[in-house]
Amino acid sequence: MKLSACVIVKNEAKNLPRWFAYAKAAADEMIVVDTGSTDDTAALAKAAGAKVYSFAWQNDFAAAKNFAIAQATGDWVAFLDADEYFLPADGPAVRALLERAAGETEAFLFRRVDLDADRNDAYLGASIQWRIFRRRPGLRYVGAVHEELADEAGREIRAEFVPDLTIYHTGYSASVARQKSDRNLAILLAERERRGPKARDAFYLADCYYGMGDYESAARFAREAVESRLQAQGMNNRPYAVLLQSLIHLARPADEIEAAYRLAARRYPLLAEFPLMWGGYLWHQKDYPAAEKILRQGVALYEKGAAQDTTDVSAGEQAKNFLPAAFWQLGKVAAWRGQEGEALEYYARGLREAPYEEVLLRSAAGLLQAVPAADAIAFFNTVYDKQRDAVYLAQTLARTPLREAALYYDRQAKGRALPEAETFRLAGRVAAYAAASLEASESMSRLGVWAEQRTDSSGGQGALAVLLPAMLRRTAAGEAVTEREKKAAKAFGREMRGLGAGEERG
Repeated sequence: MKLSACVIVKNEAKNLPRWFAYAKAAADEMIVVDTGSTDDTAALAKAAGAKVYSFAWQNDFAAAKNFAIAQATGDWVAFLDADEYFLPADGPAVRALLERAAGETEAFLFRRVDLDADRNDAYLGASIQWRIFRRRPGLRYVGAVHEELADEAGREIRAEFVPDLTIYHTGYSASVARQKSDRNLAILLAERERRGPKARDAFYLADCYYGMGDYESAARFAREAVESRLQAQGMNNRPYAVLLQSLIHLARPADEIEAAYRLAARRYPLLAEFPLMWGGYLWHQKDYPAAEKILRQGVALYEKGAAQDTTDVSAGEQAKNFLPAAFWQLGKVAAWRGQEGEALEYYARGLREAPYEEVLLRSAAGLLQAVPAADAIAFFNTVYDKQRDAVYLAQTLARTPLREAALYYDRQAKGRALPEAETFRLAGRVAAYAAASLEASESMSRLGVWAEQRTDSSGGQGALAVLLPAMLRRTAAGEAVTEREKKAAKAFGREMRGLGAGEERG
């Protein structure tokens, strides 16, 4: 049994090392089809031992993928995008899967989990995708965008869903999602113009417009997809979700939004995402009793883990997008009733789903300010890794009443998470805090004056002279420092070091 790992690429030097890590662990050959890279993609692929081919881009993903398949020599093809990957440790499991594949099985479906690489790989959602299939005549991709595996003779592809192997995908990260939606929409509209509209287009147009924030168009095509009753592999429930969410974004009348929810709930009564969406809407309408009831139902469905269809998105996948907000909302209701223990449990459950959702952490901290510091720390240690998450916890908790907890995690961090002056403030050492702050302020002021007086400055240092004291003041007050300010401070330091070396030489 031989497996060919295939991928089409354009300027994927950033993602390819991770793709190669999986491919080398699972496949016998690696086929890389470059559609016009201007970075180091091709060189990186050759160095990794891949067979690299060039293909002139035609605004057609299926055409490029079918070209890649034509270069493969394996019995099976694994076609993951450059921003998709199995874990390298799953390589043997992929091999074993193919070795034991029944003769009638032609393809495998996998759960693909979308992660936001810009937010510590935060969970975005999941879907079911075709990714490994037998290499045989007539089995090819169709569709210029949102391409699908199909049999040219129209025969059904005999596929098996693999629940215990997961593909991870970073292509919907915040920094690239809008760009992808724009690109996909342009390709899809051009294809529709060329070959005429098809009913299935509505599935993909709804998703594109939703990703672009055009909720009017998203709702229109989502409704069209819902009414068509067509099935789209791995996303049958997606148009219902896009319709409901788009109507909420558009602030349509409550009865119209409720009708969309009822429609989705009747079609997918076991999916948790729809009551969680509806409950969130009711919350924002300040109908807290109704919101609490429906949110509890959604959480129960999620925890039950029931799914209508093993080849559709599972109940526990898309619901994860809405769980952190749901747990926070349920926690607030419990806190308002004075049930602080129940509220803390909801916050903890939310943090386990989304540990870096600051509103959950700060809400928990608000309830924990009345308990001994050791108890608060014990609570956070049930959710977080006290070493790995020490910097985040120290810096976030420093802006809450939990000063002792912030100091504890500062000590757990490698290096220190907080400036010295900040630790003095948190420890209540007023005199030391004042002295440290004054010393730092005076130093910054002197440097700022010097930078403003430089005649050969391009102007950047003069700006820093104003910027840095402001950064200092906010840091001392426990407020966040922006990435721009961090970069500016580093640039200022480099300038100082460079000048100092020059003056010594002079």
